[in-house]
Order: sequence, then C-alpha cells, then structure tokens
Amino acid sequence: MKKAISRILYLFLLGFVAVLLFSCAVIVVRQLDEKDRNKNNSTTLISIGEESNIFHRRIDELSLSSGDVSQKDEKRGLKSLSSTSEKELYTRLEKTVYNISDNVNSDNRFTTERAKIEGTRLSEESIVRAINAFLFDNPEVFWLDNLFGYGYSEDSTYVECYSVLSAKRCEECIDTFSKEIDKILSVTNSSDSEYVREKKIHDKLLEKCSYANNVYSMSDGWQYFSAYGAIVDGSAVCEGYSKAMQLLLNRSGIDCCTVRGTADNVKHMWNLVRIDGKWYHLDATWDENSGNTIYDYFNVNTEMISSNHQTSELASEAEDYDGALDNMNFYIPECNSLDMNYYYVEGIVISRIDDNTEKYIVSYIVSQAREGGKSIPIYISNDADYEETREHLLGENGSSFFRYIRSANAVLSDGNKISEKSIGINSNAERRTLRIDLR
Repeated sequence: MKKAISRILYLFLLGFVAVLLFSCAVIVVRQLDEKDRNKNNSTTLISIGEESNIFHRRIDELSLSSGDVSQKDEKRGLKSLSSTSEKELYTRLEKTVYNISDNVNSDNRFTTERAKIEGTRLSEESIVRAINAFLFDNPEVFWLDNLFGYGYSEDSTYVECYSVLSAKRCEECIDTFSKEIDKILSVTNSSDSEYVREKKIHDKLLEKCSYANNVYSMSDGWQYFSAYGAIVDGSAVCEGYSKAMQLLLNRSGIDCCTVRGTADNVKHMWNLVRIDGKWYHLDATWDENSGNTIYDYFNVNTEMISSNHQTSELASEAEDYDGALDNMNFYIPECNSLDMNYYYVEGIVISRIDDNTEKYIVSYIVSQAREGGKSIPIYISNDADYEETREHLLGENGSSFFRYIRSANAVLSDGNKISEKSIGINSNAERRTLRIDLR
C-alpha cells in the first residue's frame, strides 16, 4: 500500500514538473552591445504566462513631423533585413517598446511588452540583428537599456526589451524632448536649402551640446549615449551626437543615418547625410572642438574621412557572429562628392598659388569683413603640396596673409577694418585645412 502511494506521489510530482517545464521558457538576458562591460549575461526561468501579471502602459510617441517639412523615414535598417521573421520582430518592436511597465521587475528593470514571433525559433544572431536594425532607424527611442531577453515556447520566439525609465517618467521625458527638438528646428524654415538647414542644425546642436569626457559605458549614465542626452541635457558621447543629428535632420526633411566604425582605432559613430541627392560623411562630434565649432568633418567624401575613420562592415555581410553586432552597419552608400563640403561651399579651395589666387583671397577677406564673418576657412586640395602652400601663406609669422589683410583693409571702411593683432591661425595637416580667425 505504501509503495503504491509512493509511486502515485512520484508520478504526480513528475507530471507537475513536466507541466511546469512546458509552461515556462528560459529567457536569456543578453547584452546588446559593449557599452557596459559591468553587466553580466544571465538566465532567468520565467513563465510565459507571467507577463499577464505585469501591467504595461502605452506611452505617447514623439511627433514625427515638423512644420511644412516632411519627416524622412527611409527605414533602411528594416530594408536590410533579409529574413521575414527578422522583419516581423522589427515590426513588433515598433509597438512593444512603447508599452512600458511603471514598476520594476525582480531584476530591477522596467520591462516592455514582449514581442511574440509565432511559428519560428529565431537565433540569437537574428534577434540581435533585428533589434539593432530597429535602433538604427529610430533614434527617438532613447529609453531602451542595452539588454534584451529572449526565449522559446514550442515553435514561438519571445523577445523582451528593458527600459531605463518607467512609463510615467518616459512620458515626461518625451514631452521635454519634443519641446527641445522644436526649439532647435525653429532656426530653420522650409525655404532653406538642404545645405543651409543642415548647417543651421549642426551649429545649433554643437552650440547646445558638449562632449562628455570620462564616460565609457551606460553605467556612467544612459543619457550620454542617446539623442535625449545631446538635445536635452547638452552632454553626450559620439553615439548621442550622431543619433541627435540623425533625428534632427530627418525631422527637417533631410535624409540622414548613423554609421559605425573606429576613429583613431577607437570605436566611434558618426553620420551619413544626403544633400541634393549626394551622400556625405558628417562627424558632428569631431566638429566640436573645446566649445568651438569647426567644419573639418562637415560633408566630406570617403577619401577624406578614411584618413582617420574606418567604417565597419555591413551586418548582412558579417560572416561570424561573436555575440554582438554592435559595431556593424546597415547602410553604407558611396560618398564621392565634395559639392556640398563646407570648404567648397563657404571657404577658399586652393589648388595653386598665383596672382589670381591671391586676388581671390583678398576679395574673400573683404567680403567676410563686410558681412561680419569671424574666420577665413581654407582647404588646400590634393593638387597642391599642403606644407609648401601653408608655408607660403603663413611662413615668416604669417607675412603673406598679413599682406592680404592690409590689401583688404585698404578698401574697407573704418568700421570693417581687421586688426592684425586679433588674427588667430589654426592649421590641420591631416584635414588639409587652415582657419584664419579674424576677431
């Protein structure tokens, strides 16, 4: 009798364990990228039905239009995905990331609604690629942590993202974010050319934002890696600058995306921007120089950017998945034009020094002085030897350039004359540029 009872209890316990295992999924919590090396990957056993006990509140989305200008939303990350299941996950994320809990879970995180992909078990590589593609296209989604969870139940995949903010706090931040975006975009108008709009936004962002030194991971502050940090807090690292430029330019009707790679062998992010139908590299982070705005990385071609920037490969061409795709790209167009490069549009491009060149420099100085310009930007093209040209212009304590100043002053009114004592000279051999500060 005791043996029979024991056997019944054993079978009951075995059945209970089987039901438990069937109704649960192992949600693997993984780090999306390498911004935070202090967070360890972990595995948690949770019930698939457990989410029904968590209340997720839908937050308001950021407005995606600005005045009379239509938002650019090419969804190149989505288009780069070759798998139907990856595209389905991307599409689900467009909804689920806006449904956030107001209460932290057992791991002290705010969960977002789980995305369920029925009928397939997506690999971790596919999940990472879809999430990164979504983030590539949506710089306005600033609240996601760099962790995600995934698991399986029968033939379905569940993916869970985590928010650094509660639903209530996120709504408050979105409201502030939207207002600050509108303030920056108010410097532009629909009659501006794409170049003028781009430059106004570039200058306004750099006026507002400073580079955050001694920040290495999201544990130092999530804001630094987001468009929110650059636009609202005025402090960011390269990722924040790049996402802010992407968001602001897209909202002003200019096609722009981010690009990942390295700069001077350090992981870096900058932008690709299409002006008047042609693509250029734009690095706002490197255009901010100790509080001063420079334009050495404003609409440069691939040859110019490659002197110290190296672009990572496309995610679709990655041969080996090593646990992260955080340094991969989703779109890399050809950038072979300098038509809308800052120096070609607004500065002096020197290919040789002759009488005509010197006359042009003098006339340019006169024009800048009359218009209240603060500097003379000069680009020395590959047709000229940089050091020889620089020496001709600035050698012997800048004697040639001071001669140009004196020639300009000879035709300028007293109120516009340039003081030789106020002249400042900056040169960058790597970028082949010179900047003569007038005041």
